[in-house]
Amino acid sequence: MSGHPYFQRQIQVSSAQLSRNDIERLFHIVESQLKKSVTIQIDSFQGDADKKDEFSARVREVFLISYRVNKPDGDSYAGNGVPDFSGDSFPEDVQSIYINTRIPFEARANFPPNNFMNIFLDFKRPSLAIDFLTMPSNPTANGSEITIEGDSESWVIETYHKINEFLKNKSSVRYFIHFSGVYDLYLYVFVFPMYLYLLWRIQLYVPNEPLGQSLVALVAIYLYSVLLVGLFGRLSFQYARWLYPLLEYESAAKRNTIQSQKLLIMAIFTGIGVAFLYDVLKNFLL
Repeated sequence: MSGHPYFQRQIQVSSAQLSRNDIERLFHIVESQLKKSVTIQIDSFQGDADKKDEFSARVREVFLISYRVNKPDGDSYAGNGVPDFSGDSFPEDVQSIYINTRIPFEARANFPPNNFMNIFLDFKRPSLAIDFLTMPSNPTANGSEITIEGDSESWVIETYHKINEFLKNKSSVRYFIHFSGVYDLYLYVFVFPMYLYLLWRIQLYVPNEPLGQSLVALVAIYLYSVLLVGLFGRLSFQYARWLYPLLEYESAAKRNTIQSQKLLIMAIFTGIGVAFLYDVLKNFLL
């Protein structure tokens, strides 16, 4: 492509919840844009006119979709074209998907196509393991990357908008928990206020006279409880990022289990919030 204008667009996958049907739709979008890139490739032919039919046939033969679907257990499912979504061959649970329209062409033609795309979708959930080396305030790491390249500006822009629009329609508002600094906001706005609220509730029913004679013991208990609350805040935030990953594949096998956990967490937080508001209204405003 030397000597020709070159265009590139990248899509930052912010947040999306994709099902098996959505992945099938994405493949059909890629297939549709691949057909257009085939036409552009054929139109770029500059050789003898009597060899154009041979060139066209060759381009249609080697310009394919290459994909690899990785499963959580380490197995993978790979092939060319659009996978068969109607049967049981497509994996039920998916950890990542890689789609490429350059590799098959370049491997057979010994030169890259004029226009191509690379799509990598990372569905891996954040780890639940306690890791004190990783700062929870950092944004969630995710390897998803989509790159569209070529010498046809109209093809690059059209492909970019089609894939980007597809992802936007599947986006989720929960992506904010993966932003940088959200953990600190969670601690200061929710966790520590709830801690102070619980202390206030406890002191209404538990007398502190037995500890009143030992200031050291009282301070130690409060300091230790603050550490425990901080640990709870870290683990609960880590669990929230695991439960609501940046990019989620809706597996039919795990849908009920994950959905049950989400409903349970919503019920717990709703209950705490209602109790807190009730006590504030009852004791301070009414």
